[in-house]
Amino acid sequence: MTGGRRFALGVLAVTLAAAGLRAAGLGAWSFAADELGTFHEIDWFFHPPEPMKSPDEAVPRAIPVAMLALDAGHRAFGRSEAGCRVVPAVCGVLHVALAAVGLAAAGLSRAAALAAGVLLAVAGDHLFYSQYHRFYTLAALAAGAALIAAGRAVRTGSGGWAAAACALAGVGVLTHTLVGAVFGVIAAGTIAAALAGGRWRPAGVAVGGAVVAAGVFMFVLWPIVGAKSGLTGFGGLSTRHALLAAAVQAGWPVCVLAALGLAVLWHRDRPAAAFWGTAAAGWAGAAAVLPAVLPYHSAYSFPLALPAFALAGVAVAEVAGAVRPRGRAAAGLAWVGLMALTLPTLVSYYQDGSRPDLRAAAAYLAAWAGPDDLLVSNEPETIYHYLPAGGPVWLDVRLNGDLGAAPRDPGRRLWVVCSGGRNGFVPAWREWVLANGRLHAVIARPRYDYHEYAVWVFAVPGRP
Repeated sequence: MTGGRRFALGVLAVTLAAAGLRAAGLGAWSFAADELGTFHEIDWFFHPPEPMKSPDEAVPRAIPVAMLALDAGHRAFGRSEAGCRVVPAVCGVLHVALAAVGLAAAGLSRAAALAAGVLLAVAGDHLFYSQYHRFYTLAALAAGAALIAAGRAVRTGSGGWAAAACALAGVGVLTHTLVGAVFGVIAAGTIAAALAGGRWRPAGVAVGGAVVAAGVFMFVLWPIVGAKSGLTGFGGLSTRHALLAAAVQAGWPVCVLAALGLAVLWHRDRPAAAFWGTAAAGWAGAAAVLPAVLPYHSAYSFPLALPAFALAGVAVAEVAGAVRPRGRAAAGLAWVGLMALTLPTLVSYYQDGSRPDLRAAAAYLAAWAGPDDLLVSNEPETIYHYLPAGGPVWLDVRLNGDLGAAPRDPGRRLWVVCSGGRNGFVPAWREWVLANGRLHAVIARPRYDYHEYAVWVFAVPGRP
């Protein structure tokens, strides 16, 4: 069998594996709050509120490609948990296939490109965003295509490929505004490649594209999204936490392998190493800088993570090649062993979908709460979505509100439903609930990595 045919079969196998992993359990997980928010954003896109009450209502106009693609998915597959996630899942599969094919075209070895594709296919957070009713895999697909086109420009010295990279980055901005960071990453990466011995034409085109993009952003997009700037502190992520979250998102094995891959690539192809190393630094830099200027969470850096996987693929191919003289079995074992480093996170994902099971919490309330009971939650929209008619009466208490001051009636039980991770539920609520309530249920599934998603259900008796 020729090398080209083996590579084609490898790409097919990786793509089918990615598709199978993303199809498994697609509708098994309850909605998360942001997923329900996507429905509202699409409604705001087609029917903008007049007047607009918040910056969030204006932002969908800045990302029409994402809104139109997700709306098309609703029309084709429905608005159920499974139906609305089809488009993100398909984009996630295409992103894996793009990495396997495109990285080889951009100058990495076929073995490295396939390894990068496999690492993406089994990455827990890539799987999560592929089964999440948001636009992050659409943005990752566009950003990945732009970075691969830029890598091809560095390899060939082509200004045309650099222009294509800028055009693809422009499409990415229309799926998620922060993909605009790719313009800076491409410009910096092509300059670094030229300084490392490559050609300057791609850098000149990329810098020109970045300047044009900056102008378009200031005069077209800024009037739409500018109101969200300065609203920092969303999710409580500091720069340090955001950097660690980005590393966890890619996976520590990928980060460690990427460092090794950069060293290997620097020895063999300095312009390529300079480009992909700078692009990986851009991904980390976005996680470091964005929390200081925007209401940030770690999903925003996800579309920029491909360079880390590309460099990790180089490392996997190098290790497998080093043991290849000992036989195919040894090389295969090295491949499988390195890929298996992410296995705990992958298996854990299928335990709970990496999200709290608010659907089960609502079912618990439907069985135990009476129609005259009261209810508060830190995820009100999702609980309300799943509660049947005639459930407990809703109280509007904000996330960090004072539960002790919540309006209550004698003889009416108060239910407190709170989701959280390993740190427990909302700190501002913890002391009051533990002092006044009784724990009814903890809804969680055991995982094999460090995190756990849980929902706590407390009942507080009515006042005597």
